[in-house]
Amino acid sequence: MAISIAEKHHWKERIGSKLDARIQSLKLQNPKLFQGIEAKAKEQALASLGVATQLARLEQLDKEIDRMGDELKDVANAVITTISGKGTERYYASRSKVESLLKPHIARAEVELLHTHKLGKQVAELETEKENLLDTIWLATSPSQMSKMWTKALKLIGEETTAFQRDILTLSKEDEK
Repeated sequence: MAISIAEKHHWKERIGSKLDARIQSLKLQNPKLFQGIEAKAKEQALASLGVATQLARLEQLDKEIDRMGDELKDVANAVITTISGKGTERYYASRSKVESLLKPHIARAEVELLHTHKLGKQVAELETEKENLLDTIWLATSPSQMSKMWTKALKLIGEETTAFQRDILTLSKEDEK
């Protein structure tokens, strides 16, 4: 089945939005469960990295900096506005940098925790399918040699095809008959 790259991206977006809607629906069935999983995942990630105490201190210092920064900004703005008639902004990015570094560790812990609950497992599987959706679409529209190579490449790196990809590969084999 030959479809253009634009069509593949279109279908990725369409199927992805369906997956997002289903994930959201599942999460709404028990929002406290998923909030708890997110909080526990962050706690586990911080503990496993050994940075919980340091992060707490960083947050304390960030609050102090925010408070002082607001005061500094007010005074600086007053001076600048008086002199030039224009205001100014100051920016401090330590929290966003730390959060971006923690994000993959928290995500890994969250996936592990999701798999401990039936509803969470469904969400994790749908999120995995969404993450791999473009590959799945390419598998569905590629020659069988590419599908075989994909399967072997995943095996080589110690990964497996997703359930959706296995279904697609099964359909592809049936179409060849």
